[in-house]
Formats: sequence, structure tokens, C-alpha cells
Amino acid sequence: MEEQPKSSNFFDAHARVRRAREKFLNYAQFRYRQFINDPQQQPHAVACVHLNNWQGFRDRFGYAGLERLNHQIEAILLPTLEPRDLCARFSDNALVAILCGEHGSRDPQDWAEQVLQQLAEHSFKVEDTAVSASFSIGLCWFDRRVHNAEEALADATHIAELLSIQGQNQIRQFQPADTAQASSIDDEKMSMLIRNSLDTSQLRVVFQPLIGWDNDQRRCYQAWARLIDDDGRELRAREFLEVARRSGILPRLNRWTLRRAVHFVASDPSLRQHMQLLLNVSIETFDERSLQWLEQNLRDHPHCRDCLIAEFDEFEFTSRRLESEPLAARLKAAGLRLALSGIGPGNLPRCREHFGRVEFLRMTARLADELDGNPMLESEFIDIIDEAHRHGLQIIMPELSGEEQVVESFKRGVDLIQSDFLEHPRELLRAAIE
Repeated sequence: MEEQPKSSNFFDAHARVRRAREKFLNYAQFRYRQFINDPQQQPHAVACVHLNNWQGFRDRFGYAGLERLNHQIEAILLPTLEPRDLCARFSDNALVAILCGEHGSRDPQDWAEQVLQQLAEHSFKVEDTAVSASFSIGLCWFDRRVHNAEEALADATHIAELLSIQGQNQIRQFQPADTAQASSIDDEKMSMLIRNSLDTSQLRVVFQPLIGWDNDQRRCYQAWARLIDDDGRELRAREFLEVARRSGILPRLNRWTLRRAVHFVASDPSLRQHMQLLLNVSIETFDERSLQWLEQNLRDHPHCRDCLIAEFDEFEFTSRRLESEPLAARLKAAGLRLALSGIGPGNLPRCREHFGRVEFLRMTARLADELDGNPMLESEFIDIIDEAHRHGLQIIMPELSGEEQVVESFKRGVDLIQSDFLEHPRELLRAAIE
């Protein structure tokens, strides 16, 4: 099949054509705001079309062959889009599309089923070889459960990546229960509890140690906020972070944790010799007021400068470069170090883009499970670890479930492991901060 000319609503962000990534995300956010302002219109949705076993095609035909395969996939998908739809390629394994609700009564689920059928039935041609492929499609509707277009993109991509593990032609719509632990408190009450806790400082900070094979290094700790509910019960982060994210409270929660961590480290200069703190942040965490506060405190307490590590989500950091890169430069100038989280099979090859920019890369918990029995993925992972070490980066593996996974992770070269199986968050450190 000959390569078809791309339409004006296709953004090859993977090739970085004319800042295509940022342009696509700006358009997507504009569409999201349009829909939220007029939710009575036909549904808008995000779709992620994921090529299953894309590494197998890459290893068989090389990157050039994989690119030819992707051109053929695009030639099937792009003609199905309406004039105001948007489509982008962020990686070698997936396309994402914004399906605009203005086009009559088109149902995104029906569209996904038709596209999946066309792709599944097609015989692709790579290097004079006819090949078939399977695909996973994740859908996420625009509504007030998602905070912005970028979050909807991440949710649709997450579902598609989960489905791709099975290697079958499948479609699934994103539901919050797929990624968040069910809570006995509904979202509205939880959101109110978080806001009230921030207003009254009814929160705690706990520190979970990360275990490293090199005991001579300073210990790393992850700083977590914990809520206290009306009954005095302490709620772990996993019980409320998803609600905080969807309610738009997460930046404020992250700022609270950041301030407490800075105060904690500033209170005792000797801590610099013993510990490093990883802090979950986002671009929205750092408004101008917070940045000025942070810069002033690090000037007043220079011993804090290399103790604090700002950890961004890799998808956000990569897809919003126009914002993340100047912010990262300013944080580094202030004395913070940088880490990225959320590295899984789908974005593992993209790690190399971050070498020299950050000091830590945190894998997803799912990656450890997928490495077992997948020699190809394991080989790729070990190669990336070796390259990361040559660039001075450390690899973090979270939420391992048992001793065997811990041993295998260290054998592969992982530097740090975080898991309740090994060590729970430290109450003594929480008492010290208060």
C-alpha cells in the first residue's frame, strides 16, 4: 500500500514536526474546554489505537519496517476521521485521536469497532512480506471526571496498554475503577475531606524508604501525604490521590507536601548526609508564588539543595515540553534534582530522551509483572538500565510483590526498590516532622 498524504488534522508528534506535540495538545485542550462549556452536545472522546506486539515487528523488520507498517495503519485510520477530529502519533506503537462530537450522532464506540475491524482484517505488507496485526483501542469520554484533555489522553492510553498485554483485538472504555482502588467514601465526600484537611492542616507526612543494593549511598525516601478522616482514621495516598487528581486538588496537595518536606529537611542540616526525598509533583504544582517561596527557602537553607527530588509524570513531562522544560531548568537552578515516573512497556524506549536531563526513572508496577516470561522486553529493559547507568541515572522499581521479584530486579540492574513488602512508611520520621 502506498503511503497516503497526511490530512491537516494529523500531527506526527513522534517525528517532532513543527512542535507537533505541543500544537496537538493545545488543540485538544481547546476542544475539551468547548465541550465542558456546552456538555449538552454530542459526546467527545479520546481514542488510543495501540499496535499489539509492536516490539516484535520492530525486531523482525527494524525501525524502517515498523515505520512502513505505521504508515499503512495511518492510511486506514485517517480517512475515518471527520474534519474537526484530531489525530496524533506520540510513539512507534500508538495513535491517539480526539473524536469531536459535532459530527452528527456518531458514536465513538461504533467508530472504534469499525476501525478495529478494518485494521484486524487488513493484510499489511512489509518488505514484500504479508503480515497481520492485532490492535487494542482504549476510549475515554470528555466529561467532568477528567480534569483536562491531557488526562483523557493518558487514561485512554493506559487502557489500551493494559489491553495490549493480551495481544488480542479488543476495545475498552476507561472507567475510574480500572485504575483507582475503590473507597468506602464517594468522590464528592472525599473531595470535600481533602479540601477541609488542607484548610485545617489535618494531614500527615510519612516517608517510605527505598531499598538499594548500595548501602553506602544516602537513603532515598518517598514523601507521602496522608489524610485523617472524620473518625480519626488515617487514609493512605492510594485511597484519595485519584479523587484529588480528578477534582483538581492535586496541585494544592502536592504543594502542601512539598512545603512540609522543605521544612523538615531545613530543620536539621545533618539530614543532608543521610537522606534524599522524592516528592510527587506536576507542572501545576509550581505556580509563580510557590516557585518564589521554594527558591527563597533553598537560598536560606543551602543544605537542602540536593536533598529534594521533584518527581514528574513522564507523560506530562514529555507531552508538555513548552512548559516542563523551562520549569525543569528553573527547579535545577534552585537546587532541586529531577525524576520521572510512570515508565512502562509503552514508553520504555522513550527513556533515552531523558538521559542527561533527570537523575531518576521510576518504572510502573506493571512492568515487573510483564518482564517475567518476556525475554524480549527484559532484554530491552536491561539495555536501557545499562545506558541509564552510563548517563548517571538510577532506576526505581515500585510495588514489588515478593522476594523473587526483588531478587530479579536487582539482577537486572535496578538501583532502588520501593515496596510495602520490604518496608512500610516510617512513623518515626512522621513524628519528627511534626
